[in-house]
Amino acid sequence: GSKFSFNVDFKIDKNTKSESIKNETHISENKKYNILVAEDNKINQIVTKNLLKKEGYSCTIAINGEKALEALREQHYDLILMDINMPVMNGNDATKAIRKFNTKIPIVALTASNIEDLKEGYKAIGYNDIITKPFDNYEFFQTISTEIENAKGEKFKLVIAS
Repeated sequence: GSKFSFNVDFKIDKNTKSESIKNETHISENKKYNILVAEDNKINQIVTKNLLKKEGYSCTIAINGEKALEALREQHYDLILMDINMPVMNGNDATKAIRKFNTKIPIVALTASNIEDLKEGYKAIGYNDIITKPFDNYEFFQTISTEIENAKGEKFKLVIAS
């Protein structure tokens, strides 16, 4: 039953351009993040790759979970966007396999399924978060940047304990 309140004063930097929060992605200009996209649908591959490149991310496409595993063993990635339903090896199996040798990389599930069906078990599979398709671009980039920042320890967290 404790209540806490406080005031925080922020100074406004008048030397920076003011832009809509919708355009904010929290990615530093001097960093280029490399994202692996595991997606079997050609249209989704093109859309996702173009969207990521437009925001300054480097992107590699893997056509199924097996190819994603191969790519991850050959190159460093900062985050994986993993479609759940793919041929050869689905996203859940690929994520479980990745977690056997890499527990640090953020893996975000991409799904057209009902998110409520996945809410219970996605962490146990090894995903860090879920994005449902079709996705909102703002939420898409917020999820990506948050997971990369968390993995790299770049996020400031305020914790209040009583």
